[in-house]
Amino acid sequence: MAVTIIKQPQELVPGFNDIEFYASTNNSTQPNFKFYITVTINGGTPYVYHIPPVDTNKVYFNIVELTRKYLENYYPYSSYGWQKCTNGYIKVVVNIGEESGAPPMPYAGSNITIYAWNGSLTKHERAKYDFGNYEVSLGRINMWLNNLVDGATNLATSIIKSNQDFVFYFLNHDPTYYIDDCKIVTYDSNGALIGTSHIANGYVSMSPYTNNYVCINCGTNGLSQISSGVVTGAYPIITASVASYVVSFRNVGSPYYYYERTFQIDDCAPKYEKVNVQYLNRYGAFDCFNFYGNHEKNNKHEKAYYKTISNYFEGSYYLTGSGFVTGANPQTPNRKTLSSTYEQKRILISEYLSDFEIESLQDLIGSPRIIINNDVGDYDIYTNDDLNYHFKPAGEKLQSLQISLSSGITEQRQND
Repeated sequence: MAVTIIKQPQELVPGFNDIEFYASTNNSTQPNFKFYITVTINGGTPYVYHIPPVDTNKVYFNIVELTRKYLENYYPYSSYGWQKCTNGYIKVVVNIGEESGAPPMPYAGSNITIYAWNGSLTKHERAKYDFGNYEVSLGRINMWLNNLVDGATNLATSIIKSNQDFVFYFLNHDPTYYIDDCKIVTYDSNGALIGTSHIANGYVSMSPYTNNYVCINCGTNGLSQISSGVVTGAYPIITASVASYVVSFRNVGSPYYYYERTFQIDDCAPKYEKVNVQYLNRYGAFDCFNFYGNHEKNNKHEKAYYKTISNYFEGSYYLTGSGFVTGANPQTPNRKTLSSTYEQKRILISEYLSDFEIESLQDLIGSPRIIINNDVGDYDIYTNDDLNYHFKPAGEKLQSLQISLSSGITEQRQND
């Protein structure tokens, strides 16, 4: 008995795209023949499938519905320093064997081990997919999964508020190359050096495999809240005199720090409020974008009512033995609330966008998870269903993005 694997996934795959297997057998004429397939995720109980052959002796098998059940999109809410992207990276073992006879007897094939992370690539990206373009390796110009303006070119700059998140994500799949340290160099408003700090990655071992997908919050919020125990060098990292800082990362395969990004701290938007929006991109990381425009907030409150049954003797009446009695005070209302819906709509407007920003913001438009990092240290979370958008042209090659985010609650049948 022999099963031949015709096509199989690469070793590392985006887990929200199709993960397909194609195999054949030379034993399909046996009585009661079926392919006997097991799928084991993270070492748990195997899923078992008994699949009849197609085209006489072949089987096509797609496990994406299983990986979707296990993968999650991780964001380090109120967690500082290096963090594992819990449930964002899973191990999948697929075995395509056979069964036949009366009663059918299973015969296992060879195990195929793959790893999946919470990516969801476009059709064109998937067609030419090479996992070396997404994991940490010396062959990439970007080590992170974030989709940032200017990529990882030296001293690319982001404007940031003094209480804002900016999370970098790394897929350390290759045990030869991984990010082992983050360096932060701070400067004052005159460009003078203040200090240098290091945050070592504590998840450098590739065993267990759950260490392979990590992130770190290098925004002002993340660096201000981090504990001294995980920082070497200057601490605290962010002080009142820090006007800018440069974040860079070291690959264990190199003695140098590359992949730099400069952050300019600016709480004084020139004209309008600055709103930071984090959104899940197609690579599984959370990117961020600052909206600077003339924003709006709208509140809408609707109620539905039902008519109540009046209490007996709400009017005045004569009570035997007591005399005249006036009605109850307060009186029962004629109607009660059946449901109460409160909706808040927030309209955010960007400044004029570059071509790269227009392209990268396509991920915001289709993102299943959108987070606003607000000024009181909390997070407002939205889904794609809450978002409407409009790219507004303003002359030749000038566009801004307007998005509206709706949030609210509907309360049913209030007791009063």
